[in-house]
Amino acid sequence: MNDIEQEKIDKIKGEMILKPLNSVEEVRNWFITYLDIDFPEGVVYPGSTHSPAEAAWEIYRMMKTGENKDCPQVTILSSRDSYKTLLAAALEVLCMIHFRLTIAHMAAIQSQSSKSIMYVNGFFRKISKYLEMNNWKKNSDNKGMVQWITDEGEDVYLRVIIATVAGANSEHTPMLFVDEVDVIQDPRALAESKMIPCTYKGYFPLTVYLSTRKFAGGLMEKTLKETELMGGKILKWNIIDITERITHEQAKINEPKIKRYISVDLPMKNISPKEYGDLNDEEKHNYEAFDAYAGLANHPMLSVIRNYLVDRPQENVGDLYKPLIAVHNNFKQTAPDWANAQLLCNKPSSFGLVYPRFSRSENSLDIEEAYEYLSGEERKGCTLQYLIEFMHQMGISFFAGVDWGFTDESTIIIGAVLPDGQVWVMDMLSASGLEPEDVYKYGIEFDDIYKPKRWWCDSNNPASVKGLNKRVSGTALSVKKNKDFVVDGITTAQGLITDSNNVRRFKVLRHSGTERIFDAFETYKWKTDGKGDPIDGVPEHGKDGTADIMDAIRYFIFGFFGKSNKIAFSYADKTQGKTWQEKVKNYNDKTFSNKVSELATGDKNKPKKIKKKGGIGFSW
Repeated sequence: MNDIEQEKIDKIKGEMILKPLNSVEEVRNWFITYLDIDFPEGVVYPGSTHSPAEAAWEIYRMMKTGENKDCPQVTILSSRDSYKTLLAAALEVLCMIHFRLTIAHMAAIQSQSSKSIMYVNGFFRKISKYLEMNNWKKNSDNKGMVQWITDEGEDVYLRVIIATVAGANSEHTPMLFVDEVDVIQDPRALAESKMIPCTYKGYFPLTVYLSTRKFAGGLMEKTLKETELMGGKILKWNIIDITERITHEQAKINEPKIKRYISVDLPMKNISPKEYGDLNDEEKHNYEAFDAYAGLANHPMLSVIRNYLVDRPQENVGDLYKPLIAVHNNFKQTAPDWANAQLLCNKPSSFGLVYPRFSRSENSLDIEEAYEYLSGEERKGCTLQYLIEFMHQMGISFFAGVDWGFTDESTIIIGAVLPDGQVWVMDMLSASGLEPEDVYKYGIEFDDIYKPKRWWCDSNNPASVKGLNKRVSGTALSVKKNKDFVVDGITTAQGLITDSNNVRRFKVLRHSGTERIFDAFETYKWKTDGKGDPIDGVPEHGKDGTADIMDAIRYFIFGFFGKSNKIAFSYADKTQGKTWQEKVKNYNDKTFSNKVSELATGDKNKPKKIKKKGGIGFSW
């Protein structure tokens, strides 16, 4: 290409650089033309919603049309090393010059800040001559900010800030990009950053969060849930979506497909029908039948890639598409739990969770299931009120756990202990700003409905425990909170959630009043040290109410099952084969026997204190 031809091309590029874009294809071509980047387009993995190119167009379109007026938050969830920061930088440059905006980019750590500004500066070097053709002038170009003056004399800039409280208080711009949310070290910085976006020149504020979801209790998981609650948008792709196609020749698509059995979860496994037939019934549950293209039948990644990469457009190769062999190496070097979270974006890692084996599906039951379990009969449309009355008739006892909250959330948990040793969480109240009198009021309401026999309470407020004890029909008792008792309570709860035989004795009743309990179990984590490693025996106590809910559950469980306490039944099911009515009678007979012993002490209202090694327990 000679100089004259290049001059003509540059002239056209200068004329087109600020022209508004109208489709994902136009956005993708703009990136190719001006930034020399071809972002992948199209997704193949179930559950994925947007490729990098499609995500860029969606955010551009929202700013262009003003849709962000009603949707001020977009969260991009993607896998590791899948161009999040690169995409953010490219999109920031495009939006800054097309909408003539000021933009802030908040990086989790210094190295990300440096990478982001490196990308941005590199992009502006590519387009500076085309902007100058439109009478734009560069005003600043440094490690923290890129600033230009438009043809109308307006200052537009992109500033990169670090995710600290001070950094989050340094800017007010209509667009904010928050990069690698899960790596932000100070949650207060993320909270403060919500005040950065502002209305500007008719543009409504938009925050774009970008991150891999690493931990179940991490900031990205909380951000995703927040985005859903506020009606925002979640744009998602994983490493398979940006993996290059497998050719039709490699896959042998013209040959008959071959039946294989592949693992339903990681680690990746791919076996023949004969091998599947040799498995026992329990092992077979981990596999499903799949008809694979002949050329992929023995591929070690078949359980993950299936036929997705064969069926995608054959031109999806090169540029930023990843070679399959490189992606396979990623999986080889990554533990299944981490790969599920950071490569496939299926679910967050359970690393650091206090209750990693809690399952939303296996540790729960709905009201109709609960009634059928107790009665042996179906009852369509069974209500919570009817179930509670039925449980009272059966003589099943209820208990409560109470966390006073103080500056956090006050929480009451209502649970039932069944004759076979199962624990059901029936109901919950958790709210901030409650005084002890408010807790008493709600306690009385729960007492009228459930009549809990014991109220196991946070010991930090003895006066409130006494106050509650005067107002409810059961007995209110304090639960110790030192480290040993906390660990004992957690260990007991873990054993109820699932024991060594994979038996789950802990269930949460599913209804509108208990939804937060599931979120709490899925995000409750150990406190971490400066290196990010969990601190043994010390749960994190945040300000979102999660710890208060979990404390109240632990008080109730520890109060009934803890090592210092005698319980009214054994895990050895001596009533096996009997009806529920017979089981309840057996349970009540034991309870009555204990009550007789208790009355013999002369104290009719409270359990007998018994001295034990490590502290005082209760017997009833």
